[in-house]
Amino acid sequence: MTAALAAQPAPEAVDGPKQTISGKVVEAAAGAPVRGAKIVLRDGPQPLATTHSDFGGRFSVEAPAGRDVLVSVEKAGRLDRRGFLTVPAARPLTDVRIAVDRAGVIAGRVTDEHSQPVVGARVIAFEPHVYTEMDMIGRWSEHESTTDDRGEYRIWDLEPGEYVVAVMPEPAVPAGGVVRLRRAAAFYPAGLSLGEAEPVKLGWGQLREGVDLQTSKAAGTAVEISIAPRGGAAPCGNCGVRVRLDEETAPLVVTDGYVGEGTRLRVEGLSPGSYRASLHGVNPAIGQGIHGSARFTVTAGRTEEVALRIESPIPVRGVIELKGRPEPADGTTPQPWRGGVRLMPPLYELADGLIIQGLTGNLEIAGSESAFELSSYPGRVTLQVNGAGGAYLAEASRDGKPLDSPGIEIPNEGAVDGLKLQLQFAMGLLSGTLETPTGSENELRPLYMVYAKPAGDGANFGRIRLASARPDGGFELRLPPGEYEVIGAESSPNFGRLLRPAREAELRKFFKRVRIQPDETTQVELEVAPKL
Repeated sequence: MTAALAAQPAPEAVDGPKQTISGKVVEAAAGAPVRGAKIVLRDGPQPLATTHSDFGGRFSVEAPAGRDVLVSVEKAGRLDRRGFLTVPAARPLTDVRIAVDRAGVIAGRVTDEHSQPVVGARVIAFEPHVYTEMDMIGRWSEHESTTDDRGEYRIWDLEPGEYVVAVMPEPAVPAGGVVRLRRAAAFYPAGLSLGEAEPVKLGWGQLREGVDLQTSKAAGTAVEISIAPRGGAAPCGNCGVRVRLDEETAPLVVTDGYVGEGTRLRVEGLSPGSYRASLHGVNPAIGQGIHGSARFTVTAGRTEEVALRIESPIPVRGVIELKGRPEPADGTTPQPWRGGVRLMPPLYELADGLIIQGLTGNLEIAGSESAFELSSYPGRVTLQVNGAGGAYLAEASRDGKPLDSPGIEIPNEGAVDGLKLQLQFAMGLLSGTLETPTGSENELRPLYMVYAKPAGDGANFGRIRLASARPDGGFELRLPPGEYEVIGAESSPNFGRLLRPAREAELRKFFKRVRIQPDETTQVELEVAPKL
């Protein structure tokens, strides 16, 4: 048994009467049986039971009688499916039909400038997205494949969407502080940069073949990256350097290299364009992470000099002030508020491994305010406050001047002082129902989610929040006061698409605008948005 399998939680023991759920897993379009699908029943975070469909797509599993259970179905080449079933109290539930959508596929061939196949090329497909300081639900993700001996590739398990397809430079093994790229990046259909790419539109279960790319020899360029500490920063021992496209919408890794014990790295063969170099790794001498980044532009026929400085953490200091904290009904002293402050880098930098730049840990505030101190590396970061009791960040200021967004700029030197973060406790409650389609007891009722996106007043420090709808379509979501745009939709790993500006036109009628008042309940009825 592998460590990964051993780490999986065991099915939860269920007391009381049980009934059998039996049925078949089929393809949504053709109705053909799907064998080997993993079926998991849950009534909370832990699984109740797990089984797999047989050669005919059939399955049978026991479940607690008279309850709603959440069923998840997973199968390679198909999109995951989740939904509810109601288990009868006094009889088995038979003839259950679970339809799963076939995943989309993009396939093609990579050739060189002589139309010969390129073996072992890394081909990726991704959806560009501009991340904002409010959009903390977004995640950069890319799907990839490697070409075979015929130069062919196949990228599968794709949801519907618009994907940029690119072949990235062949992995190059650095030697003696030099990275030599043998081939240049190429973007479908015939572009050398992201701006020349044309997205490939993919529908439900669609196979797009013939998405071919041609890559040429790497350009005759060179970049000399020198690495040195800034100020009192610790020196670098065996630092890693990552070179990415300087694109907030697509932080693609072009190459990695290691400096070893030296202080310079030479990268040869980068295509002309804009890039970002960043340090990553841990300095074993001090047991701390290292950080540094620099933007640079590559021009054909030139050698660029790039100074990459190892940054020292910059102190960030301020005060948290608690407002509207509820008093205990029995007149006793309130328990200390426990929480913390985080500084998050832009989401397009998270892939560099810099997840949290600064964290206070567990603050305990017994009175109305408390000082905090943490540290961050230079650059743009976003303030986040997390804690108990429903507190939220209502206002932020520095040296008495209000901040108009949760983002602050960390300088290369000195400190950031004078921050004041005001937390409010008077949350409101959004309650309502989703007008979900009705079906038979033998079909999965989809798992629906409700998403609230700050709009208008209160949007500056708001964050997108979400809640799962109950099996009956009801939902409750606690929100800071302000205006929100609310939408309900079937659960999806890529639900962030619902909230992107590009979807505004087709989904506008499914959004409801609501105003949340402190300590009040706001009712709303939502129509389920269609699958995208």
